[in-house]
Amino acid sequence: MVKSLAFHAGVTSSNLVGVTNLRKFKRIFVLNKINSDMFRALKIRLYPNKEHEQTINQLLGCYRVVYNQMLYFKKKEYEDNKINLSLTDLSKYFHGTLLKNEKYIWLNEQNTKVLKQAIRQMLTAYDRFFKLHTGYPKFKTKKDKQSALFPIDAISKKNTFKERKITLIKSLKNINFRCSNLYFKRLQRYKDKIRSATISKTKSGKYFLSILMDIPQDKFVKFKQTGKSVGIDLGVKDFVITSDDKKF
Repeated sequence: MVKSLAFHAGVTSSNLVGVTNLRKFKRIFVLNKINSDMFRALKIRLYPNKEHEQTINQLLGCYRVVYNQMLYFKKKEYEDNKINLSLTDLSKYFHGTLLKNEKYIWLNEQNTKVLKQAIRQMLTAYDRFFKLHTGYPKFKTKKDKQSALFPIDAISKKNTFKERKITLIKSLKNINFRCSNLYFKRLQRYKDKIRSATISKTKSGKYFLSILMDIPQDKFVKFKQTGKSVGIDLGVKDFVITSDDKKF
C-alpha cells in the first residue's frame, strides 16, 4: 500500500497548502491513506508555572518579531529589486543578518529551530494568497492570536506521558497539561509518532498545544454499521426510551 500520495507527487506536509487544486488533491490523498497512517492533531490545554509562562511569552514575542522581519524583508526585496526571496534566501538573512544585528541580539537566547518556523509560516501565508486567494500576509501584533510551531527536532524525545506533563525544548520542561482520556492514551501509545507541535496563547491568557501525530487510520473508526435500526421516544419520567426498551 502506498503510504502517501503526497510523497509520490513531490508534496510534503509543510507545503501541502501550496497545491493548486487542493480540494481534488485532498480527496485523492485521503483515499490513498486508508489502512495507512494519517496526520492528526491532538489539542491539549497547558498549565504552565510562572517560569514556564515567562519563557513561553518571550518565545511567542520573538517568533512574532522574526515573522514580521522576514515579511518586511521579502516585501522590500520584491518592491525594490523584483526579487522573490526563497526559503533558502530568507534563512541566510535570518542567520547572517538578523541574528547578528545588535538591535535583535536577544533573539539568540531562543531556540533557532523554533524561530525558523516563523519563516516557513510566513511563506505559507504567501502561498495561500497566490494559490488559494486568501488574504495578503499581514504583520502580526500583540493583539493577534499568538502561536509558535515546534518542529520534530525541537520536541524532547524523553516524553513518556506516564503523567500529564510534556517537555518541549530545554527551557520548557514538564509542563502540566489536561486533555481527554482518549487523547492521553493516544499520546502514550503514539509518543514516537509526534511530528510537530504548535503552542498558542488566547487573548484571555490560556495556553494550548496542538500536537501533530502520525496515527494509523483504522484507530479513528469509532462506529461500524450493524444493519440494525432503533427508534427513540422522549419521555417525562425517563429522558429517552428506545424501541428495544432501553431507558436513559
